[in-house]
Amino acid sequence: MNKNKKIMLGLLGIIAVLVAIFSFVLLNANSVDETNNNENNNEEQEVKEEPEPTLQILDLDNKKRPIAVMIDNNVRARPHSGLQDAYIIYEVIVEGGQTRLMALFHNKSEGIVGPVRSTRHYFIDYALEHDAIFSHFGGSPQAYSDLRSMNIANIDGMTVSGTYYRDSSRRAPHNAYTTFENLNTRINNSSFREEMNKEHVLNYSIDKVDLGDIEGVVESLTPTFRYSSSHTSSYVYDSENEVYVRSMNGNGHNDRETGNTYNFKNIIAIYVDNFGLDGTGRQDLRTATSGSGYYISEGYAVPINFEKTSRSGQTNFTLKDGTALEVNDGNTFIQIFPKGRNIALN
Repeated sequence: MNKNKKIMLGLLGIIAVLVAIFSFVLLNANSVDETNNNENNNEEQEVKEEPEPTLQILDLDNKKRPIAVMIDNNVRARPHSGLQDAYIIYEVIVEGGQTRLMALFHNKSEGIVGPVRSTRHYFIDYALEHDAIFSHFGGSPQAYSDLRSMNIANIDGMTVSGTYYRDSSRRAPHNAYTTFENLNTRINNSSFREEMNKEHVLNYSIDKVDLGDIEGVVESLTPTFRYSSSHTSSYVYDSENEVYVRSMNGNGHNDRETGNTYNFKNIIAIYVDNFGLDGTGRQDLRTATSGSGYYISEGYAVPINFEKTSRSGQTNFTLKDGTALEVNDGNTFIQIFPKGRNIALN
């Protein structure tokens, strides 16, 4: 073998050794990177673990009294302001086949709400079961009698100054508004008791309530409540966002400031007797009663029973088998519906 061939073979040997060493180092480096990546992935998985579910609609540990605001529901009072932030809204029939709303807010510190309108005496019964401070602009003779005799903590636009204001772009009486800054200032300067002396009326679940297997459950995608020939409230279920989008007389129930249509996680509808009061056209309502209705959520309606033993007592909602009703975490619209009329679930 000549000298050049020996040199060439030597070089090839050296190259082979270097390639082997490089491959060994690269293999180990990849192994280390893979181990590190696995450790990093494990760390990321630990960071991304879902937190324990908590109630979003209410801070149940906060015992501050809620505020119940009477809302004008005449067509001239629409669109409304601030109702999406209410955790419960009641709709109840009033004179002339119209309805009026009462919106409950908890620990709300800012924003406009209205138009604020006068109360009827039976709205006081539903405010009482929440131990709410009552915001209104006037009232019927029966309501004023009850406010005095029952010593209701209330803020009346007819007797206080600085809390409510008139919006000149609308005609009276459909143009009275307030802000939560104004309401809280009035409350702070009053002698009203600050903390609730009752538990919350609804039994909220931090986990999604499974309605599909409850006895009597039916699909409810477009529940409709025809209070009279002049007023119908209806909803369409938005399955993507799991809420009910609300309309009145075929028009979206929209917010004046945002333009958004109001939506609700839950609807509770109960049948209650109403009748004319002393020929005045005003209504009376048998609030301290028991009866039936529906809990509507997640695209389903389940039959329920309810009982309210006194005007100030809390309404107890149960399933037909007597089990306490659990409701999904979220805002709730309560339809107090005239007994004898039909609720269309679809």
